[in-house]
Amino acid sequence: MRVKVDDRFGDNLVRYMPDLYRYALSLSGKTIDAEELVQETMRKALDLRSQYKEGTDIRSWLFSLQFNAHRSMVKQAFRRRNRETFDPDAAEAFPTPANQYDYLLYMQAEELIEQLPRDQKQALYCVVFEGLSYQQTAEKLACSEGTVKSRIARARAFLIEMTAEPAPQRQLAAAPRM
Repeated sequence: MRVKVDDRFGDNLVRYMPDLYRYALSLSGKTIDAEELVQETMRKALDLRSQYKEGTDIRSWLFSLQFNAHRSMVKQAFRRRNRETFDPDAAEAFPTPANQYDYLLYMQAEELIEQLPRDQKQALYCVVFEGLSYQQTAEKLACSEGTVKSRIARARAFLIEMTAEPAPQRQLAAAPRM
């Protein structure tokens, strides 16, 4: 699919490529993987163009596409590693994966962040993943700085509440018999 020169959709894709690249780099940690992730996001955006509703936040839509593309790439790599038989000579070709605990924490965090309301998720992504200040985030989201702080505080409170371990149940010792 080719993008027309006077196409606002295509202009927005180009406009948000630097943001997508920074986000991809924060997700993957590697330049090559980030570039591949941005390309995959652009391909999906063009393929799913008919599903994009004019007037909605295209940046948020692109970030969702990219996050889902990253998730698919991680799952695909995980499946590929598990299908292949171990070859000691080829073992050096594969990067050392994070341990299982790190992977579980990542998946739990990803699921919890997805449960956040859209406005809180947007504010969190801007500040945490893009490294924007509260003022820059407020300008980007077209709201006040106080609103951004409130959204992030609510998002943090939700994430802390969902990850907090329940308090251990105390059992009272039986009263001594007299």
